[in-house]
Amino acid sequence: MAPARAFMLRLVFLAALLAAAIIPVRAQATSYQPNLTESQGAAIADGNGRILWSKNGDAQLPMASITKVMTAIVALDSGYPMDSIVVAQPLDLPWYSQIAEIYAGDEVSFEDLLLVTLVFSANDAASQVAIAVAGSEEAFVERMNAKAAELGLKNTHFANPHGLEDEGHYASAEDLVRLGKYALDNYPFIAETVVLPYVDIEINGYEYRFSTTDELLERYPGVRGIKTGSVFAGVSFLGSYKDEGAELYTCVLCCESSEGRWADTIELMDWARGRYRYLEAGKADWVVSVRSFCDNPAWDVVVSLENDARVAMWPGDGPANYTTTLPAHGMLLAPGQKMGEYRWTQGAFVSHSTPYAGRAALARVPAFTPFVLPLMVDTARIGRRFGFEHQRGAFLVGGQHDVDEAFFRRRRFLRHLPEEQAMRTLEEA
Repeated sequence: MAPARAFMLRLVFLAALLAAAIIPVRAQATSYQPNLTESQGAAIADGNGRILWSKNGDAQLPMASITKVMTAIVALDSGYPMDSIVVAQPLDLPWYSQIAEIYAGDEVSFEDLLLVTLVFSANDAASQVAIAVAGSEEAFVERMNAKAAELGLKNTHFANPHGLEDEGHYASAEDLVRLGKYALDNYPFIAETVVLPYVDIEINGYEYRFSTTDELLERYPGVRGIKTGSVFAGVSFLGSYKDEGAELYTCVLCCESSEGRWADTIELMDWARGRYRYLEAGKADWVVSVRSFCDNPAWDVVVSLENDARVAMWPGDGPANYTTTLPAHGMLLAPGQKMGEYRWTQGAFVSHSTPYAGRAALARVPAFTPFVLPLMVDTARIGRRFGFEHQRGAFLVGGQHDVDEAFFRRRRFLRHLPEEQAMRTLEEA
């Protein structure tokens, strides 16, 4: 068999194996909706900020200490030096306010003020942050509302930096899930802080420990914060969850009890996770290409996905499409160097994206190299052979085709044939 022909048959064979691993996902219609017991307003959004479900999602309700997420955003935007020592100013907070007992004249670093604001939900720390940044709480609140307008939070308005009930201080659940996503996506300090079980801060040179108010961190694996809240109108929680495929943001407002807010949040997360359908669309140990080693072109660097590609698809949103992008073959690479992208989309939304990476420099790459880039071969023909629908690299979510037992028998059969015999089998097809 001519070398070029054998090479192309290898590509066809291995593209078939990849296609066999990516089975059509059926959208299972269901009337089941989240059963929330206490929240007056609730919403859940995905990693694209798309609202998946809501209950009174645009109702303007007290947001309590979820306010402090915006307080941290505005403070970080100000560029105020994190290591600056802040001399605390006099405050007038109600007796029931949650505080870190930072009093007028106390010295605390700006970073420690932000830490205890986000983790312990200290109202006095939030006020001291506002005064340090803008000179007064009123001036800081103007910045908070300007940021809300910039983000398009139409049902949100701030009257203070801490979240205690105040006239004109409200937000909607849908606005807050978008705010939570924005905070975790764009502010590493916030993302890293809201998952901490406690923080140690210094007040006047003495160290004090403050524990998190987020009980869900220990109760629900995959939770990433982000902020609790409690006022007379009820208790609330803005949450985030992420696993290998799905990314979620939840908000429940004005629940009757602390346990109620956790139960409603878990219900939302369980509901969404149960609705998602997952594709194991790629593995980090699948070699997709070989490039020359930049330090020694006589050696090769194998290229594969940086991470496994587990794609979460939302039922009823149409075809799931993939694209693969790699640099030109002549490009020299180093082990660990990132390049290109493997991306899955569903409609206008990105379901998964991961880069390719150089894995190792080898003196010789084995002759059998499992290229698995579907766009390099006629995968539509391969797909018809193996019994699933394919549309320009799109595997249909919610399609009507079922993969029968013969599909799995053929897949097992081909995987256990000697290479040349498997290629002949595909060629004869």
